[in-house]
Amino acid sequence: MAQRRNPVSVSRRSMKRSAADFRAPKFLPAGVADPVAEEPSISLGRVRAIMNGLADAVIVTDVEGRLLLFNRAADRVLPLGMMEIAIAEWSTYGGFLGPDMRTPLPTGELPPLRALRGEVVDDCEIYLPGTRGPEGRWISVSSRPILDGHGRIEGSVTTVRDITARKRQLERHHLLSNIVEETADAVLVTDNLGHIVYVNAAFERTTGFSRADVLGENPRLLKSGMHSRNFYEDLWTRLLRGEVYRGTLIDRRKNGEVYLSSQTITPLRTPDGAISHMVSIARDLTGGRDDADRGEDLRLARSVARQLFPAPPANSQDPDA
Repeated sequence: MAQRRNPVSVSRRSMKRSAADFRAPKFLPAGVADPVAEEPSISLGRVRAIMNGLADAVIVTDVEGRLLLFNRAADRVLPLGMMEIAIAEWSTYGGFLGPDMRTPLPTGELPPLRALRGEVVDDCEIYLPGTRGPEGRWISVSSRPILDGHGRIEGSVTTVRDITARKRQLERHHLLSNIVEETADAVLVTDNLGHIVYVNAAFERTTGFSRADVLGENPRLLKSGMHSRNFYEDLWTRLLRGEVYRGTLIDRRKNGEVYLSSQTITPLRTPDGAISHMVSIARDLTGGRDDADRGEDLRLARSVARQLFPAPPANSQDPDA
């Protein structure tokens, strides 16, 4: 097995040459003196400290694809032993797969080799199956060609970032989104001001309102008129205290038909404890029943509503109406 090379060093000759290439950038207007013109080069020790202080892997090659520089993060982010072999062998050695997690990444599609052909590669996502763990990892790779003073390619610089945690989080969000979208219960989400920010397909089927009808609106558009103003004020107060509401509401569809809706409304909190959203999950209790049963349910609901919430005086106004 080849002797282990120190991070940020492949050979003294290549290291000395590469260190001289790390010069202070010049973005000064014409006629303005360069304050670092007397000391244009960064020392070898400074280059090593800078690169090893980065969280992302940094890999530099010459024009032939030979490794010149790499930092400690490269050993941590990439599979074990990657820094000991030629870049042209990386895809086979590391088992690199494309975004579908099945198709092997062709050697010619490796970002450092593409950069040596003059391409600029940003955020190429690669899956590494079973590396340093049973589930595999995701990396994001970006590469650039290094040009000399005449615009000729003389090498490549590549950064590699471990994005496994972000990908796992996106997968969970995608799964939850599919679950919410496909559930048979109507789901409605508002912000803490009561503006609707999301409804699922079941909500559209249950209420007759489309997403375009309700986004940005207030849930009061579902009001049947069978609950008093005090009922809604009490409900909103309880939700703002962080309490979960479970109960049966009498709502109205877009076509004017009223129906019984069994609802659970849950406040969502930010990490600092502030309420950010309200999530309502509702089930139509009259759906699938015959007209006689639905009519009896609604007559009973009206009777209960009138007893619990007497109608306000005729000259009163409901600001939520």
